[in-house]
Amino acid sequence: MKSAEKGFTLIEIMATMAILGIALTIIIELFSSGLRLAQKSQDYSRAIFYGRQLLEEICLQKEISEKVEEGEFEGEYTWKYEITPFSTLMEEDEKNDFTLKIFKIKVFVFWLQGDKKKSIDFETLKTVITTEES
Repeated sequence: MKSAEKGFTLIEIMATMAILGIALTIIIELFSSGLRLAQKSQDYSRAIFYGRQLLEEICLQKEISEKVEEGEFEGEYTWKYEITPFSTLMEEDEKNDFTLKIFKIKVFVFWLQGDKKKSIDFETLKTVITTEES
């Protein structure tokens, strides 16, 4: 007489649970890595937005002079910009009644990502024409 045993043995159930546990651990790790990357991408995108916004504000100013300033954006983002003379053309030319000045504008945006300080920088040139009124 054969016994009609149906079902799974304890070893088969334990092996299945171990495989399922390993698979779930891998899936959860992949999901959390994706969330970390999404957060890093969001932080980086926000820093780019803030930096470009500040750079455009500086470039839209009518008068620019050499200076360095620092400040804060919303949240944990800080900024610094440096305006330095790049070159001066036609300063001594008596035929022209204007002076063309070129300034180098550097904008730096800083933020904390975990325990590391991250930064991004932007750089452009701006020409300024000054007329000499006698």
